[in-house]
Amino acid sequence: MAQVTHNNGELRIISAHDGIVWPLLFGRLSSERTVLISGAANPDNRLCCWDATSGDLLWATQEGELGHGCFDLSVVKCDGKDILAAATEVGVQRWDSSSGTLLQDTEELSPGTIWGLDAYTAGDGRTVLVGAGNDHLVYRWDAVRGTKAGVPLAGHRSSVKCVASGSVPGRGALIASGSDDGTIRRWDAATGELIGVSDMVNADILDIDLLASRAGISILTCGDSDGVLHRWDAATGQPLGTPIETGEMVGSLVSVDVAGEPRIIASSESGLVRQWHAVTGLLVDESPVGMSVAAMAGDDGRVLLATGTEDGDISLRAV
Repeated sequence: MAQVTHNNGELRIISAHDGIVWPLLFGRLSSERTVLISGAANPDNRLCCWDATSGDLLWATQEGELGHGCFDLSVVKCDGKDILAAATEVGVQRWDSSSGTLLQDTEELSPGTIWGLDAYTAGDGRTVLVGAGNDHLVYRWDAVRGTKAGVPLAGHRSSVKCVASGSVPGRGALIASGSDDGTIRRWDAATGELIGVSDMVNADILDIDLLASRAGISILTCGDSDGVLHRWDAATGQPLGTPIETGEMVGSLVSVDVAGEPRIIASSESGLVRQWHAVTGLLVDESPVGMSVAAMAGDDGRVLLATGTEDGDISLRAV
């Protein structure tokens, strides 16, 4: 049974899951309530929604409800609904993130294994889910209806492992996808047109994130299986600085503004979580321990960082 402790500003949920915590994602149900969604593979095989302030469990999926392992999460607010989407071995599953009620599947949401998920707002106001397909394709769905929002984006030569999307000044809505073929592809989200392809990375791309920094630059960051973090200007596709050598395989990563500075926060296979300045590449911090990471900036500028361990524990603290 989960046990919540508070110590020197850090909240810990001990035994949140039975096994490795993966993935993690913050969501905001209202201006007053921020939640943390956590997942775990077998034997736990469930999703949990926690109050990010108190650590209270708000809801959890029922036994057998999450039919297959969860690889990534996205949470969106659209048409007055709070929707949690999970990337699984058979496609995408969705829940009402306020109540934990499972939403009805559609055939279009089940194209096979989806490794990564993100979401963006389209020009017509719809919220669109983006999925990284094992079949080399990038998928788009209407988040509320679960129907296709355009044809799949083709071009990768191997499994697509991660996606990121968002609004980029001077470009509008953009989709970025990372693949085992060692490339990052950038797509115009409105037209599906390929904008550009990164130089070849001699490793599998494992995770990717897009940050519209307060410094006025949109930074696209990816981590690879050789333990290297690569950074690009998301608008132009030009590299930012030299690649950051972390020394071990990157687990999960997130980018966020901390005290006005853009940072990359990434976990590693040893469980060490490090932070780098996203532009200079300088190491800022390497104190938390975890296999998975999530971060969220509040309206007051305060940033919450969550880490999940291989033993099933979760920690939350301000950075």
